[in-house]
Amino acid sequence: MKNKIFLMVFLLFLVSLAYSASFEIGHNPTNVIVFEGENATFDLTIKNNQAYDTFYKIDSVDYNWNLINKLSLVNIKVPANQEKTIELKLKPTKGLEKKTYGVNIITTSQSTGERIEKIIEVSLINEDDVFDVEFSGPDEIDPRKENNKVELKIKNNFDNNYNDLTVVMVSDIFSETSTIDLNAKETKIEEYILNIDDEAKEGIHEVEVSFYYDNELIGKNNIDLKISQYSGVREIVTKEDSLLINREITKKINSGNAIAFQKFTKKISFFEKLFTETNPEPDIIEKEDGNYILIWNLRLEPEEETEITTTTDYRTPLIILLIAILVSGFLYHRFKKEIRITKKVFTIKSEKGTSKMKVILTLKNKSKKELKNVRVMERVNNIVEKPHGFGSLEPFKINKTGNSVEIIWKLKDMSPKEEVVISYNVETKVHKIGKLLLPPALARYITDKRVKISKSNRMVISK
Repeated sequence: MKNKIFLMVFLLFLVSLAYSASFEIGHNPTNVIVFEGENATFDLTIKNNQAYDTFYKIDSVDYNWNLINKLSLVNIKVPANQEKTIELKLKPTKGLEKKTYGVNIITTSQSTGERIEKIIEVSLINEDDVFDVEFSGPDEIDPRKENNKVELKIKNNFDNNYNDLTVVMVSDIFSETSTIDLNAKETKIEEYILNIDDEAKEGIHEVEVSFYYDNELIGKNNIDLKISQYSGVREIVTKEDSLLINREITKKINSGNAIAFQKFTKKISFFEKLFTETNPEPDIIEKEDGNYILIWNLRLEPEEETEITTTTDYRTPLIILLIAILVSGFLYHRFKKEIRITKKVFTIKSEKGTSKMKVILTLKNKSKKELKNVRVMERVNNIVEKPHGFGSLEPFKINKTGNSVEIIWKLKDMSPKEEVVISYNVETKVHKIGKLLLPPALARYITDKRVKISKSNRMVISK
């Protein structure tokens, strides 16, 4: 009886041994994530359950994914009761739709002909499909605070486990790096203390969140972080006063993180406006109660500064005025006439074609100085007879040229305010149009060692 029982147990052992698998297949990771343009890489492990060394062949028949280096996947030797891991790579066909695929990997024992088919999940995705991320916490961040606490919510959308997952956040105003563990389909909230650049501009700032596993990028997302607005326009006034020049420099500095709009005004009187210049020019000038209001409309970017300079300069106009007075005085002194000479003509008798006249020249020394070497010169045209009937002062010389005559009187020195009267009679021919022109008489004299000449008025005698 005992022999029968032993025989039955032995036969059952042989049957179980005959039906047990000669090898086993495993793979890692369970779900392979691939970005566009990359190959799917995973490890396939063959476990040889037989008591002798065995050779294996790995193959795949898939229209969407091609197994790379098939020739090297033949005659893979696995020692008895041991296992071997082989790295496999699958290349996607061009234009493949982004989704999860099941790729059939066939492993065949070249000794027994036994084969095992393994479906490998391969997900072709975008970088932002692996994880979902979002900030939680305050709606806005104040960059003036030294420490801003925020929470980052991270969701793993796949069945892969990630130990020592590196999370890198980068933006134009801060950067942070951390390491976390994230299981399959897990959602985790991580707390961060952000040191924001205190010059960060208000508004929305994009933050790039990258995920690295085994030093390889496996995901990337972009999220927004809002920086709050604060204003702070400072004013610095500097005055630079010197002799008759007043300069005021007003500096406006936007210490905030948002654009600042300000109106700057300055009141000046009408008199000040005549001598005031500004840089830059005001946008608006208004008149109020006899004064002028200068208005600048300012627009300042964050950290921008601008200067408004007003300069009231009394010195330059005063210098110009003094120069003008000096020049005027010089010109007046140089060109003024100390002698005023006037001419008067009285017609004594007019006949056909001729006119007898008495001419009176009056000279007066207007200055307070004595004038030297005074000479008077008179010219008369179209004379009929030589001038005669001279008054108390006889001419020094009479020069006759054709029908014209030039009369010269030589006076003694003229005392200040002295007046001298010269007269003569002359008969002249009248022009066909009935008019006679008597040119101005000239008075030549010396003053301050310079020769000057004064002219009288001219006369027109009608027939």
